Amino acid sequence: VWSIKEQIKSAANLLNVNIQEVQVSTTNNIVSQVIDKFAAGNKGIPLWERLINYISIYNKDAWLWINELIGDNETIMFFNTSDEKAAFAFNNGDDVVSVLSDTYGFEFYLTNRAVDYLLCFNHHDVLVACGNAMKWIRKYKTPEHDAFLRA
Repeated sequence: VWSIKEQIKSAANLLNVNIQEVQVSTTNNIVSQVIDKFAAGNKGIPLWERLINYISIYNKDAWLWINELIGDNETIMFFNTSDEKAAFAFNNGDDVVSVLSDTYGFEFYLTNRAVDYLLCFNHHDVLVACGNAMKWIRKYKTPEHDAFLRA
């Protein structure tokens, strides 16, 4: 059985995508900031069930859209700690989508080092957006993409 970490590293290697594993202390700090900012300090797992101000869209392909939000900016991918403790820094959104295209489905979270936004794609095929990502995701709110707003 492959771990998420092994899947991501293998896909990145195969696709010649440069990723960096984030130091545990940095990951813990970023995740702690995410929990404080977007989940009111609630450390329960899964994190996406604890978020307090978000928009979510149900679409099995919504993870393909995230390169548009991230663009050419670095993003940090992390996971529910019960699934995977490692985290990875990607140089841009295209690299994230490329690597995800070559892996099996798992829940993941994306944010930047400033924790300006949080994206999650969960096992229900729901893309959840918090912070600065909320404005971006609104344009995908259409009748065929059940969108939910909780503010």
